[in-house]
Amino acid sequence: MKKAMVLLVLLTLLPVAAGAEGFLGFLFGGGSSGPTLRFVPVDEAAFRTENERLVNRLMGASEDGNMLLMVNVYELFLWDQTAHRRVPLTFSREEDREALTSLLPMAVLTSKIPGKRDQEALEKLTAQVEEFLQKQGSTAIENLDQFTGFRPQIIFLGAQCMGLSGNWALVSLNQVSCSLAIDLRTGESLVFFQDRVPRSFCDGRILFDDGVLDLESGELTGLDRLGLVPAPEDGRPELSYMPNNRTICRDGSLLAFGQEGAFDVEGNDFWLLDVTTTDNKVSRIGHFDFTHVPTRIMTTGEDRWLLLCQPGISYNFPFFVLDRETGALTEYEPRKMLPVAPAENGFLCFDLNTYDLLLLDPATGGKTKVGLGSGFDWSAMTDISGISGLVSGGDGRLFATSLFRPSRDADAISVHGYFVLEGE
Repeated sequence: MKKAMVLLVLLTLLPVAAGAEGFLGFLFGGGSSGPTLRFVPVDEAAFRTENERLVNRLMGASEDGNMLLMVNVYELFLWDQTAHRRVPLTFSREEDREALTSLLPMAVLTSKIPGKRDQEALEKLTAQVEEFLQKQGSTAIENLDQFTGFRPQIIFLGAQCMGLSGNWALVSLNQVSCSLAIDLRTGESLVFFQDRVPRSFCDGRILFDDGVLDLESGELTGLDRLGLVPAPEDGRPELSYMPNNRTICRDGSLLAFGQEGAFDVEGNDFWLLDVTTTDNKVSRIGHFDFTHVPTRIMTTGEDRWLLLCQPGISYNFPFFVLDRETGALTEYEPRKMLPVAPAENGFLCFDLNTYDLLLLDPATGGKTKVGLGSGFDWSAMTDISGISGLVSGGDGRLFATSLFRPSRDADAISVHGYFVLEGE
């Protein structure tokens, strides 16, 4: 009789309590079985600086999670969580050391320091760099701390994460006119200057105009061996391809946006060239003016599905999902969802009406709300600029490379950890 009375009370309360988070899961056993975003905090010491105005941000981490890639306005370095110490980014290639040494005087000259910016000033700085290195027992820049330490808190790096892949990070130093491929296990880095611009980064490989560099082996594969052609054959339209709109996939295939015909201010038809190891496929994406072309490409884990969108905060423009097997293209209207990052079996998106994170199923178009774990103030997720700065590590991890602003009146915050998408 008592058991029956308890059950009756519970059933009476169901309509009222059904909206309470977790109630039904508690009642019948088991919690949410859908995807969940879990927060992983990291060593607080990595975020401490002597200058209170500097804000350290977490840009990436090694596969084992121990080494953290940290950045602020003037610095870029690794933090060893086990040893609780800073690890500088180092350069072993002689050509990188010499190039950075010659670049340093100009980097100082183009910063916001007062004074003349002429040949005499450049020669004076060059002599000071040589003297600075001699005092440290060096003849050339050996690590990035030397580069930024020559004039502390003067040289803006403008560091931007271009991609994360396993134990590697590709970072553009926009104010220094170079890019770094960083081994997150050791800090050993390769430098690429303006004459060698990385176009895409995936699975430890960098796509350049002349080939694909495997960072683990050091082998460069020429583009001719990948089968990239300037235009499709079999009577299809002549296309011109823009170098900065090329993407490499995990399976080694190459994707490139192509413009049909001569430039037209009213817009052109744009196509996607898909170069696999056995075939070249071409899919028409649509008619766009030059500023509205969806040039960012996200791929699911198995590379079957592609999401094509505008880079950055692109909620004013539609995005597209392409099935590489069938060529079927689905358009998603603007101002509904903001594409955030690729996942193993779908795409993480942000609902612009409900402020929820969603997992988009590319096969069905279905959307599943992503649950949020504990340990983080999720109100910060309403910041569109912060959401659009999430970078995928390629293994379910997401790093907030931009600052988050929890509310319009709040100060921007640095996320002291990263996120892991689980239960897809």
